[in-house]
Amino acid sequence: MADKYVDNGAASSASPYESWATAATTLLLAVDQVADGEKIFVASDHTESPGSQTYTGSADPVNPTTIISALQGSSPVSYQVFQNVQIDCSNDIFWVGEITIYGMHFETVDDLIQNGVANVKLIDCKHTFGASSSQIHLGGNATHIFTLENTDLVWTSAPSAGLMLMNNSFVFNWYGGTLTITAGSPTFLLNSPNDTGIADIQGADLSDLTSDIFNLDSVGSIFYNLSNCILGVGVGIATGTIDEVNQRILVSNCDDTTGNQLFRLDYEDYYGSTVQDSVIFFNASDGITPISWKMATTGNANESEGRGHVTPWITGWLDSPGSKTLTVNIYHDDATAFQDDEVWCEFEYLGNAANTLSTFVVDAGKRADILATPAARTTITDPGWTAAGSNEKFYALAATVVIGRVGPVRARVHLAKPSDTMYVDPIIVVT
Repeated sequence: MADKYVDNGAASSASPYESWATAATTLLLAVDQVADGEKIFVASDHTESPGSQTYTGSADPVNPTTIISALQGSSPVSYQVFQNVQIDCSNDIFWVGEITIYGMHFETVDDLIQNGVANVKLIDCKHTFGASSSQIHLGGNATHIFTLENTDLVWTSAPSAGLMLMNNSFVFNWYGGTLTITAGSPTFLLNSPNDTGIADIQGADLSDLTSDIFNLDSVGSIFYNLSNCILGVGVGIATGTIDEVNQRILVSNCDDTTGNQLFRLDYEDYYGSTVQDSVIFFNASDGITPISWKMATTGNANESEGRGHVTPWITGWLDSPGSKTLTVNIYHDDATAFQDDEVWCEFEYLGNAANTLSTFVVDAGKRADILATPAARTTITDPGWTAAGSNEKFYALAATVVIGRVGPVRARVHLAKPSDTMYVDPIIVVT
């Protein structure tokens, strides 16, 4: 195996481009020569301005093509992370195959497209889009994995549509970086109109985005996760509604630029939603503001079939084994008490002293026999909720269990009553 080199200032460029002196003058020349598992070193002051480009890398996921920004002429090669290498394409860039890229700056007038089977990762990079119609487009008829790590995305023209269009089977990961929009605003950040996919965005600065984040014009199985990001003030989570059982959105710990919503939660699926609320609350807090989780079901929930909306897990820690009562408190403003098949809490804990196999139980008030006639759940006296309903009812969803060993404990609340709203105090009380 012999690595390749790229430098538009090379004195004696010659194939197979295996030294700085004989380096390729364009990235495409080197990519076309590289074998699976070989590296391409690109001089940190290299620039080029080609037209539409298709870069086809390795077909072996164990031995990808690796493209690295490097100090020109260095031996041994020295990695440069300044994003000085600039590839300015007057049209599209197509990525195909297994490719990892370090420290590069790409610019396209049109789209960044993954075609065929593609697994592309950009690390310490930057990509600038120069037209109002420019998008990241995962297309074709195969699986596409596109990962950004500490990578910035820039749009220099007012976007006319969404910034990212995901088709077919896709995985889009963005871990660290900044979205910069110098003019106008897109209609949304991400759209996946066809088939299935996952988008996982963590630690990204999205404060330039003023539109909704996700467009739910989709007919396939999707899971969008957004966590530990900065959002623009007043940005909406999604346009449209979830209309299939295999679609979910989770937004957590996403602040806006004013310092609000430090631990924002917005979880949506086919059966309902769980969102952070600061009007009705009990014990929980985000560190500054008291909060609860507001649960609201759609008409798709069905208590007779046990199909409903389920909150994300509430987590805690148990410092000692033995008999414990685990409790999650909820609030409901309704003239009629909940039935024992309409709401319940599920607990997970370490029930065996000999190993870490977890045990699952539901609270004692849930109907034990699924064929039994539902009965009203027992209410409790107001334990201290801040609320102002006209038909307030309070419930303690509790289970007494034997803890086998010190360790984590989790709980999640199920609401199966259709078109209903209630509030959860997202704390596990242990007594």
